[in-house]
Amino acid sequence: MIAGQPLLTRLVAESLSEMVRRRAYTDQSELVRSAAAYTPLDFAAALRSPGLAVIAEMKQRTPSMGVLAKGYRPERLARAYSEAGASALSVLTQEASFGGSAADLRKAREVSALPILRKDFIVDPTRCWRRRRWALTPCC
Repeated sequence: MIAGQPLLTRLVAESLSEMVRRRAYTDQSELVRSAAAYTPLDFAAALRSPGLAVIAEMKQRTPSMGVLAKGYRPERLARAYSEAGASALSVLTQEASFGGSAADLRKAREVSALPILRKDFIVDPTRCWRRRRWALTPCC
């Protein structure tokens, strides 16, 4: 953590920086059009099903604890959680402090039909459209 800077302030600043970098090469209208073509999965309904409902979280590291998983393979973790009976997945995609990425979201989606919550610091509506396709489209 930068001296004197609260963690949340730093995480939001990192997300703003990532957004500015990505906007330089993204056609916003195409992004919205592409994402709108997909129907969202019902995350809330997955949690209301009978029995225990588990949202299985996936992240490589945290700012406070460091690396949680060496050789982090989101597709393996998503498959294992799905096969173990998770109701939904939560995939951390914040890059700078948590080691996440859009690729992690895509890899989880490729192997799991569960609803996925994209966990990040959203500082611009574009980021919602950018992840909609991968988080909400069933794999199978």
